[in-house]
Amino acid sequence: MKKEIKLFKLEKTKCKKSTIIGIVIMVLLFTWFSINFTTKMMKDEATIENNTPEQIINSTINSQIKKSRIKNISVVELNDVYNVEIEFIASENLSTKLEKSGMHSDMSLLYKKLYETNINISNVIIDVYYPLIDVYGNKSYNVVYVTSLNKIEANKINWNIDLATLKLQVLPGVWDTIYLHDIFK
Repeated sequence: MKKEIKLFKLEKTKCKKSTIIGIVIMVLLFTWFSINFTTKMMKDEATIENNTPEQIINSTINSQIKKSRIKNISVVELNDVYNVEIEFIASENLSTKLEKSGMHSDMSLLYKKLYETNINISNVIIDVYYPLIDVYGNKSYNVVYVTSLNKIEANKINWNIDLATLKLQVLPGVWDTIYLHDIFK
């Protein structure tokens, strides 16, 4: 009986030591990740401060859409006011509805990130390309969705609302739809 009690006490002591060691390791990892994240953010901010507005706009776009999907980025500056046009290829998905939702999500993130840059952007136009097959079976990428959001409308938006609502309800209701291909109507 005494041996069983000693074994139980020994196991309890090992559990306490393991728990303490686990907590110490977690605290060290959390500290290490926090320091690295803060250092990275400081480097990113320093890089942004040294870049031209055109470079910041291009970098912002490239951070949201994979380079392989970007067809063209046009940044036109006149008297320190910028107009931006982005052409990108939509991600293919299982259904037309999901593809359109994906386009809304991509366009919304682009608008959000560009208008958060504190660059004097007057207007952003986004052209979305999608692979279509003609009557002869030939596949080509064509414009299927074009939207525009100007600074006046962008300034009215609550950019701090939850991201899902912003991406799928608010922005699609505010941006101007210049063109939408019949397959996405």
